[in-house]
Amino acid sequence: MTTSPSFGAVGGPPPDIFTFDLKSGKMTEFSGVTCPDGSIGCGYANGIGYDSKTGVACTTTELDAGIAIYNVPEKTGFWGAHLPVPPSGVSQFYSGTYVANDPVHQLFLIAQPNSGSSSSGSSIQVYDESGHFVESINGFNFTDAGDVTSDHVFIRATSAAEMPSSASP
Repeated sequence: MTTSPSFGAVGGPPPDIFTFDLKSGKMTEFSGVTCPDGSIGCGYANGIGYDSKTGVACTTTELDAGIAIYNVPEKTGFWGAHLPVPPSGVSQFYSGTYVANDPVHQLFLIAQPNSGSSSSGSSIQVYDESGHFVESINGFNFTDAGDVTSDHVFIRATSAAEMPSSASP
């Protein structure tokens, strides 16, 4: 789980990352990575995806349209990249929301309601577990761009990505 200690305020501290041991009930917490955008900060932590096999997590953040990659067992991480944005530059308008993990291919699929890699519509941005950009899957139109939730992006075992359930190509 991830949360924003400043409630997403401009210039606020990095997100906090929490882990829960469902067997023991123990909770641990560690600080997320600092965003590189100076006084802007990260803003809200919009989404988190986790690969339980490798212990790697990916978060999306609101103000900087960024992603961060974490080694959860080691409680370390690094700022990964900005999501694709047009030449006009980084803006929270292009922030990612929900993050799904593809544990078979060790990929994170990030819902981007306002595409930064297409002239219109929504996209799914794909990153590997090292934070490297893999591809943009464009042509979606999330029906409620402000509310991309877990039932919108899913992984099917036979392929890496599937169309969000409430999207139209």
